[in-house]
Amino acid sequence: MAYKTQIQCYYCNKVGHEYANCFFKWLINPYFESTLIKEMWNLYKKLLPNHEDEVKRKTFVKKIEKILNFEHPNSEIKVDMFGSSITCLGTSTSDVDICITTPNKKLEDIHTLSEKLQKYEIKVLKCVHKAKVPIVKFLNPILELACNININYAQAVHNTNLIKSYVCLDSRVHPLVMIIKHWAQRRDLNDATRRTLSSYTWTCMVLNFLQMRYPPISPVLKINRKGNQKELLKFECKNNESIGGLLFAFLNEEPFNTKRNLENGVNNDRFKIIIQEFRRAAKYLYKADLEICCEIYDEWEFEYCDGIPVITLKILRKVS
Repeated sequence: MAYKTQIQCYYCNKVGHEYANCFFKWLINPYFESTLIKEMWNLYKKLLPNHEDEVKRKTFVKKIEKILNFEHPNSEIKVDMFGSSITCLGTSTSDVDICITTPNKKLEDIHTLSEKLQKYEIKVLKCVHKAKVPIVKFLNPILELACNININYAQAVHNTNLIKSYVCLDSRVHPLVMIIKHWAQRRDLNDATRRTLSSYTWTCMVLNFLQMRYPPISPVLKINRKGNQKELLKFECKNNESIGGLLFAFLNEEPFNTKRNLENGVNNDRFKIIIQEFRRAAKYLYKADLEICCEIYDEWEFEYCDGIPVITLKILRKVS
């Protein structure tokens, strides 16, 4: 006698349907939602950098500008921060992203820049000259700050101003982006050099998600457009979703497809891992377990079924 294999959804543990057809994955229990909101605000407060960190970064940037103008007089060198240090989406451990602007084209050689910095107790970690935007990665051991520096890439500053406009528009944007970036970092999903997604890409994904809600939470603005300020002033948000509901919805949507990657560097294996992590996160958020959702990724991580650890194929491959 042949027995028919029963299909069981790993998300709600009910028999008769797969995860793809699970209705419950789109819903979060109101009780758990209120608990999740409290956990999110507590985590958000812990992630915020303090005033001392901000002063440290500004001091660091002024030092770099002073060094370069001393080494290259009459070069009109200006040094500006961009990225999470300006958008307020970074933590106390986030790198400092710096853009140097100068009309002196000779200074665009990152190896020359590297040599100059090393003269002033600044430890250069790496020169990435083959990247789309060449950068120098270095560390100042006195201020204990890591830094990525580029030359004459003004677009980075414009992008930063645009993202800052979005962050300031709605009180839900800042905590939501901060927590999703924290989750991605803890789950080892935010390193473009390792074929996952950069921190900047995660930010853009969240902003796009908010633009696509119905009704939208953020308007669609354009880089360097003079009318952006008017667009922001006239935009009226009619969406009342909570940050808990938004986090749950974001991690349930799996905003990927095989035909269009969000970054060219994501290969097929990493793509599958990111999808698995989305599903894992949604499963724990369903019961407002934000701590386990954001726990540090471990290659030896067990999966659980009714509280019992299950030996997965991933673990078996590790052993062999």
